[in-house]
Amino acid sequence: MKKSLAPVAVLLALGIPLGCSKQFTTPLSPAPVLSTPTPASANCGLSGGTPAQAINLLSGTIYAAYQSQPGNIFFSPFSILTAMSMAQEGAVGSTACQMQTALNLDPNPASRRQTFQQLLGEINSPAKHYSLYTSNDLWPQVNFNILPSYSNVLQTDYFAGVTAVDYVGNPGGALNTINGA
Repeated sequence: MKKSLAPVAVLLALGIPLGCSKQFTTPLSPAPVLSTPTPASANCGLSGGTPAQAINLLSGTIYAAYQSQPGNIFFSPFSILTAMSMAQEGAVGSTACQMQTALNLDPNPASRRQTFQQLLGEINSPAKHYSLYTSNDLWPQVNFNILPSYSNVLQTDYFAGVTAVDYVGNPGGALNTINGA
């Protein structure tokens, strides 16, 4: 039987930024951005950085929160940032602004998307002297309306597949489809 790390990856991607069940008494302060930030977004009045800068900030923040805990720490700030950025692409209004604040990414959608497209293309390039393949997919419930423009951004800029599955009527089939991808 084929096993998948997908549930673990989802837990890492969602659980770590949310702090899991551990409550910390010391508030985290973000690391300084080491380069000139991009122009502020007209919608949120925020600036942000490149994915590499955001990954560094996120990894430092998560590590600082967990470094005093016993045991080993394993997380992928790249995977967390990519998954959350994909979610941000579908956000609007105050949710989009809150995600922009949390992720510290370029608020200009065209620039942010182009940078992710280049980064993911470079990481997954077959011309490299290593084998590393990232996978970013969206698995919505069947009949859940996904805007074509959102699906297009995920597929074009994040190399993500968008496949509807039936979590409600056929959870086992949904699990098999996701794990078989």
